[in-house]
Amino acid sequence: GCEASSQIESIDVKEFDDDIFVPSAFSPNDDNLNDKFYIVSKNVASAYFAIYNRWGERVFETNDLSRGWDGTHKGELLNPDVFVYYLKGVFYDGESFLKKGNITLIK
Repeated sequence: GCEASSQIESIDVKEFDDDIFVPSAFSPNDDNLNDKFYIVSKNVASAYFAIYNRWGERVFETNDLSRGWDGTHKGELLNPDVFVYYLKGVFYDGESFLKKGNITLIK
């Protein structure tokens, strides 16, 4: 018989990645519902966000997550399609993150 004991004083659970909401689709059709595509988070200190078309051409980029994409490129509204996003940044606690995925533009 050996005996051992321990005590946990605190548990630090980080689920910041779940605190970044990236919608899967939006509809820039001027009906005032989902007309702009935004990344939503309260935990991001800084970020770079870019959207690319199927040929790899960057159609939108920003370092300001309060600036949403309106579905245009070079002043023209794009046709419905699937786009790729790239999101890289830093949380307020200093931890960095990277997310990639798809966005569907619908009308």
